[in-house]
Order: sequence, then C-alpha cells, then structure tokens
Amino acid sequence: MRGFWKDRDPPFLCIRVCSPKRGLPQRDDPQQIYKQHETEKKRQYSSRVMEIEHRAFTSLVFTTTGGMADECCRYHCRLAELMSTKKGEPHTPTISWIRTKLLSILKGSLLCLRGSRTPRRRQIANIRNNDLEWLSWT
Repeated sequence: MRGFWKDRDPPFLCIRVCSPKRGLPQRDDPQQIYKQHETEKKRQYSSRVMEIEHRAFTSLVFTTTGGMADECCRYHCRLAELMSTKKGEPHTPTISWIRTKLLSILKGSLLCLRGSRTPRRRQIANIRNNDLEWLSWT
C-alpha cells in the first residue's frame, strides 16, 4: 500500500467500532458521533505517528449499525479507486466487495473477542440415566 495517499510510506490505520447509542447523549446525530470519535483517535495517535513514524494517519470509525465516518468513506473510495485501476474493473463492484470483506473481518474479530451470544446446547452427561422410552416405536 505504498503511496496510498501520497508518495509516502503506507498509512497508519486505526480502526474503532462504536455504538451510536452508548455513552453519548441521545440528541447527537451520527455525524457528531463520528466526529467525536475521529477527533479522539487523532488526539491520541496522530502527532506521534506523523512526527516519529513519518507516516500518514487515518482514523477508520465504524458504528455497530454499519455506518462509517467521513474519513473512513474517503479511505474506502481511494482504496477502491486504486484496486479498480490496478485490476481494470469498475469502481462500484470493487467498493462493494471491499465493504463486504471489511465488515466480515470486523464481525469475525468481534466474535473472537466477545464470543458468541447464542445459547449453547447442553451436553447430556450420562444418556443411560435418562428416560428414553418415548423413542421406541414398537
């Protein structure tokens, strides 16, 4: 990914997935929520990355409902543009493919970190002690 934004080293990407309804006032619209999270990420990492690493910093903010911040949308459009140019494919299917893949990766990561929320089946410890007469058909 050299030269992603300019003729610089690869960008430093920082991903945040937030819930739009948790921990923030209900009156905020999605753009304010995205801006708040982007600003917080930039405040934490941007100066270090640009001064010490000498790389571009890109904050990718997603919501649990599937929304993306402005900077994240610009990143996806630029990535789709580079990929479609390289492969000679149209822009629209390429960006669709990128979003699908990214959401499946984020969903899988969240599942690994948090675990499944579906109820687990109980294992029957000793099947011989259970009454299974209802299974006989004779």
